[in-house]
Order: sequence, then structure tokens, then C-alpha cells
Amino acid sequence: MNLVIATKSIFIGVAALAVSIGDNVYAQSSSLDTYKSILQEISDLKLSTAQKEIYLQTQNEKISNLQDQIEGIPATTVTVGPLLDKMAAAIESEIYSDYPFKIEERLIRLDKFRETIADPEATPGQKMRQALNIYDIEVSYGNSVASYAGNNPNNPGVRYAACQEDQESRNCGLTDDHKKKMAYLNGKPTGNGASIQDLKSELMDGAYLHYGRLSFVYLEFDSSEAWRYDLDNKNWVELSGSDVLDVRRAVRIARGQSAPGVLSAPVHLE
Repeated sequence: MNLVIATKSIFIGVAALAVSIGDNVYAQSSSLDTYKSILQEISDLKLSTAQKEIYLQTQNEKISNLQDQIEGIPATTVTVGPLLDKMAAAIESEIYSDYPFKIEERLIRLDKFRETIADPEATPGQKMRQALNIYDIEVSYGNSVASYAGNNPNNPGVRYAACQEDQESRNCGLTDDHKKKMAYLNGKPTGNGASIQDLKSELMDGAYLHYGRLSFVYLEFDSSEAWRYDLDNKNWVELSGSDVLDVRRAVRIARGQSAPGVLSAPVHLE
């Protein structure tokens, strides 16, 4: 009986010891996991701190660069100002020495540039970009063939005057589209459509065409006459024969009314 009791006591003691050891192992394992977690948090914080330090250093460098630029603005403005004036003068000289195509449009663009130069609110960068944009446009004129409507260079507005006098005349040359806008009925305007005055901007005398900077010509709306601008003498020279036909074909191609092809430009050779 005493042996049985002793044996039970031993088993109970061993069990208690096993439980105690298990609790200690679990506690140690839990502490180790916590320790590892804390170490990972510390590592993450160090990495985050290092990244923020790099970011702050980069921002400080940017601020320093901006401050240097701001301090240099007065000097830049003083330097760029005379350069922009020279550029405007060079553009003006080019326009007046060039073929007079789109002359009003080009001069308006130049005037706006000069307004920007004089604007104290405009930055040197904005002024320079506008100058370079004008240069790009002027250069592009030399690389293109383009046509646009305009009035006779020697007698501007002759077609519109003819329409005011007799809108059925050949010199007026109303198109079917014009008559549709004027609400024609049985060959006569009903008075319910547009008037001749309303169509003034559409009743141009003819069309201008520039072959890059090689030649500049004018063609009457009915293709009856054509002129070439003499750049040396600053006047218009009338064309005849095949030159008129070549100009007519070139205008149609430039306007997309005919298929592209090789163009013949009337030029003056010394």
C-alpha cells in the first residue's frame, strides 16, 4: 500500500515537472518571438529613417538650386533682354526682305512677341520660347508649298466690287455654294438668304501660293490671269501661257483639289 502511494506521488511529481518545463519552454519561445519582432521593428525604423534622411537631403539640394536660380534671375534678365531685342529685329528684317506672303499674320505675330518682351510679368523662359516658336514658323515657310485666299495685289477688292454692281456678271463669279447661301430660286436671290455684304470675306479676288521661298505667285479666282512677285524689284510681274497653267495646277494641288505631283515654279533667273 505504501509502495503504491509512493509510486503515485512519483508520477504526480514527474507530471508536474513536465508541465513546469513545458510552461518554461513556451514562455521562452514566446519571449524569443517577441524579441525577434522588436528587432525587426527596429530594423524597419532604421531603414525608414535612412530613407527619410536621403529624401530630406535631396529636397535640401533642390531648395539650394532654386535659391541659386532665383538669385541669378536679375542677371539672366539683363543678359536675355538685349538678345531678345536683337532676335525681334532679325525677325522683322527677315519678314520685310522676304516674299510678302501672309505678311499681316507674320507682323501680328512679331508684335505679340514684342509685347511679351516688354511684359515685366513674363519670365525670360517664356520670352525665349516665344522667340524660338516664331523662328520655327519662319523656317517652316521655306519647307512648304501653301496656298491661301486673298485679294488682287494690284487692284484689291475688284471681285467684290463687281458683285456689288452686278452679281450675275462674270467678274463676280458667284459659285453654286454662294447662290445656295443667298437662297437662290429660279436663278434669282429670294432675299431670304445671305447678302453680298455677308459673303464679302468669301469673295476674294483669287489665291496666293508660295513655293517655299523659291517663288511667290497670285492667281485670279477664274484662273484667267496670274502674277509672280519679283523679289529684287519688289513688284508683281504678269505671267502668261504655260506659266499660268502651272500656277493653276500648283494651287489646286496645294488646296488638296488635285493629286500630288511635281510642281513647276515660275522663277526669275539673272
